[in-house]
Amino acid sequence: MYGFKSSAQVKYKPSSESASFRSPHVRENPQVLGLALTIHHDTRNKKLMDLLNAHGYSVSHGRALLMETALANAVVENTRAHQGLYVPPFLRKGTFVFFAVDNTEFAEDTRDGKGTTHGTITAVYQKIDPSKEPVAEPLIIGDAQSLSVTPYHVDILH
Repeated sequence: MYGFKSSAQVKYKPSSESASFRSPHVRENPQVLGLALTIHHDTRNKKLMDLLNAHGYSVSHGRALLMETALANAVVENTRAHQGLYVPPFLRKGTFVFFAVDNTEFAEDTRDGKGTTHGTITAVYQKIDPSKEPVAEPLIIGDAQSLSVTPYHVDILH
């Protein structure tokens, strides 16, 4: 799907060699982005991602990094809007909320404490009620120009 051209693209004659039909991001679809983000998450292998990109199956490694940065910046903005707490955009006001919380520890018995993972995972469930007002606005995913995430600090209370 990534390499498919519309009839307008096939008939298009550029005015110069450097002219392009339209932005390269216009052709990105969910499968192309999703595959690149999944491969990057699972393998962190730039060569594999660039190979898939060369054959038209996914976006490039650099584009995937920019997309991850844009997603991170959208989450930071959501967190800033809710005083240091990330609020999922699907939550609705006035509807019961169910939580499942678990703690996870991996490789916690190392001498130096390096290579360990400590995390708390929270899953939020809520019955769908489109008539209710949302708690948070949908994430606005902009176009990242660099790989820097917007800094945001939350003061920890005593």
